[in-house]
Amino acid sequence: MGVQIGPLDLGTRVAPGAAIARSLLLGSAIDRLAARSWSDGLTGLANRRRFDQALAEEWRRAARHEAPVAVLIIDLDDFKAYNDSYGHRQGDRCLRQVAELLGGRVRRAGDLAGRYGGEEFVLLLPNTEMPGLGNFAEQLRTQIEELQLAHAGSRVSSWVTISVGAAWLVPAIGMSAADLVARADDALYQAKGLGRNRVAIAALRGTGSPVALVGETASEDGGLKAAQHGSDDPPLTPGSAGVG
Repeated sequence: MGVQIGPLDLGTRVAPGAAIARSLLLGSAIDRLAARSWSDGLTGLANRRRFDQALAEEWRRAARHEAPVAVLIIDLDDFKAYNDSYGHRQGDRCLRQVAELLGGRVRRAGDLAGRYGGEEFVLLLPNTEMPGLGNFAEQLRTQIEELQLAHAGSRVSSWVTISVGAAWLVPAIGMSAADLVARADDALYQAKGLGRNRVAIAALRGTGSPVALVGETASEDGGLKAAQHGSDDPPLTPGSAGVG
């Protein structure tokens, strides 16, 4: 038989310790509900709603300080074929393993790893310079392949691989956060169209900036740079985020 709770007797005093404990329990429950509303249920990463909110916040901050902000959109190559070969339960395990690696790479304040939907993930990297971004994205691509998750249905490898589209910019008048995401998505389309299991980066300097694969150099005005560290950029090593 369940416990029945009667109407509150306003004349009854609640011991201070009990009131504090009750308040802490309520606060903890609210925190758990809030965390669930911002998290992807399968992977534990940020969900699309949380990413959109974080991107808006970082965009405003970057605009105020004239600082760069970068977005990476990551797609698991031939993932439908993976599910067809191994089943959706194994597919979910694969997504969690990839998510765990991605989540471990974003450690600075403001960095965010999220599940964008289906087999797509997204990384938000504020205050990240262009030269280091290419190396960081290429390290992610390599590390996912080095997990050696068998993928019999892949057209590009024996293992699970990713294609990465990245975009970088300093916000300016007439630009929006949606422009940054759109350019990252365009770069991802380019990476997949050129064979998958590779990284393409777009940098916005006004409209119409090109997309290049990692390792290609920029024209003088194109906004694309080789995927090499600049002299003032700290090295990007496994387990660390873009800068810091």
